[in-house]
Amino acid sequence: MRVANSLCLLLPLLFAGSESTSAYLTVQQVDSSDMSAVCVVQNSCVLEGVQLTVHIGNMKNTAPILSDSDKQALLQFGKPNRIDFVALSFTRSAQDVKDARAYLDKIGMSEVKIIAKIENMEGLVNYREIMEQCDTMLLSRGSMGN
Repeated sequence: MRVANSLCLLLPLLFAGSESTSAYLTVQQVDSSDMSAVCVVQNSCVLEGVQLTVHIGNMKNTAPILSDSDKQALLQFGKPNRIDFVALSFTRSAQDVKDARAYLDKIGMSEVKIIAKIENMEGLVNYREIMEQCDTMLLSRGSMGN
């Protein structure tokens, strides 16, 4: 498992899976030289599927809200198909919504509504400011490990 630079030894728990298939991991060791972590699984479960998501509690994500591939998809699929909504996964702040809106405006998709998906603690803490910027909001409990 690869981990970001800012993972600290104080972080006791990682979570992977969904509401029905979850692995609760306790961090035993972090190696900053190769950015890896050694973890112990604390429960029995089956993790299935093509993609699994790992949630690292209390870690700040600094990635832009729209990746280059997101922007490309909006231009190549969203715009020609006149989509009505864009769902912003893992919305963390009002700035995330503002950045997405600015991009949509820039490419001539000003009419598209933004759904802010609150899927982590940072988004939950900032939900009021996010609500002021988005058109609608979705709270994803399962993504937060509950």
